[in-house]
Amino acid sequence: MAERDTEIAGNLTNPVVWGRVVFMLLFAVVFYFAVWVGAAVTLIQLGFKLVSGKPVPRLSAFGASLGHYLRQITAFETFGSEQKPWPMMAWPSPTSSDAGRNTAAGSAQVRRTRVVKTAARQAQDEKS
Repeated sequence: MAERDTEIAGNLTNPVVWGRVVFMLLFAVVFYFAVWVGAAVTLIQLGFKLVSGKPVPRLSAFGASLGHYLRQITAFETFGSEQKPWPMMAWPSPTSSDAGRNTAAGSAQVRRTRVVKTAARQAQDEKS
């Protein structure tokens, strides 16, 4: 029983865990604001679609990358990933492996992107 209590006390005083808690709180606030930004993009795109008949392509790309960013935050918050989202890593690209899910035929279209890391970025990723 004392061994279990020691393990729990060690977990509660682990500075790595408390550092993650701080990041989780910060990313929870960022998530809240990012959802509102996404809502604003949605309304702007709707306005452009109603007036001009077509959405703004750059806003569409931003909306897609914002969705990927929200997914990254959710994965970090729920311990699905140890990678901290932007600004700790690059902003997500609007294209990813699930970019083709909404095709007319319904078939998944796979886009592969080659990621090239600089030596400094590689060293930074290995540290974290």
